[in-house]
Amino acid sequence: METGTAKRKASANACREADQTREEDSMVVFASELMKSVQAARLKVHPGLLKNCSGRRMTLARHQHMYREAQRMKAVEAARSDQEKRTTELKLAQFAEQFEKQKQVQKIKATYLARMRQKTFRFMDMPREMRDSVYESLATDAIVAETQTIQVSIERGPRLSLLLVSRQFRKEYTESIKRSAKLVVLDRGKVDVPLQLKPQATVRLCQAAKLTATASFRLLAICLSPDIDHNRGCTLSNDLKRHASWIRTLAPQSSHLKQIHISMLLCLLVKAEAKVKSVQWPASFINHTVKLSLESLVERAGQPSLAVDVGVVASENRGKEWDWQRDVRHAKPYGSWTQEEGWKAGVPNEESEGNA
Repeated sequence: METGTAKRKASANACREADQTREEDSMVVFASELMKSVQAARLKVHPGLLKNCSGRRMTLARHQHMYREAQRMKAVEAARSDQEKRTTELKLAQFAEQFEKQKQVQKIKATYLARMRQKTFRFMDMPREMRDSVYESLATDAIVAETQTIQVSIERGPRLSLLLVSRQFRKEYTESIKRSAKLVVLDRGKVDVPLQLKPQATVRLCQAAKLTATASFRLLAICLSPDIDHNRGCTLSNDLKRHASWIRTLAPQSSHLKQIHISMLLCLLVKAEAKVKSVQWPASFINHTVKLSLESLVERAGQPSLAVDVGVVASENRGKEWDWQRDVRHAKPYGSWTQEEGWKAGVPNEESEGNA
């Protein structure tokens, strides 16, 4: 029985020796698989170096496990590299596609702009004379300011929206319009004449004057006294003085105007057309002496380009309802003034001043 036991032990030892290799050799073989060929050969010749590298002895199973882990990590790294490569290639493809799309869009825009240039009318390439003709056709009438006393407007003035087109267009348009535009200040005749206009009306009037070369003041001086023999309670002279006062305040802002025309209507609340028909400057009419007041009006206006026309209109049923545009057609000329000729008697005109 002891002999059988000894045989079994000898057989087991032989099997273990057949399956196992020396620990140093297995470590060297494993190291040769992980390291470069030169390093592996060196470890095979000097197995003792492996202890210094690893710091401990390893079994064959441990070596195999580490080898499998190393192979797995290589596979993972290779897969990651492939994924990154595919991702990079995809991004490059997307970038190339976007770049091509941008090129196509730019090409389409360039084609569209080229077609638009061919279709767009080159207004600024026209001769200046033709452009001025177009500018004049774009003139319009507009009310600038309106109060109980006066109404400020521009006849054949610029359209404000066109002043924003471009600098060159604004400059040429303003120059062209300025030659024919007229600033019109109309007395509404509804309230007493003030000594000064309201600030807002004054500002807008001065701004509008910069866009014109001529101005027309169409004013009323009203006498509400029903007595034809005397002028007790008459406000005619007072209205003339008040008109002269507020016109004088506008003189500095209107110095650039080439022509200023004042059309003054002297309105009488009497039926006395026969008595005023033949009266001319400097005679008085129905006890109304306006010579000094009119001379003061011209002096205070202080404009060398000033021209004044004075007319007289009478009605017994009008009351305070006077209107310059309506009554100027029935006015009798009284006198006129210019810088060259001074005051002189009025001359009847075939055409109405309202159409001047």
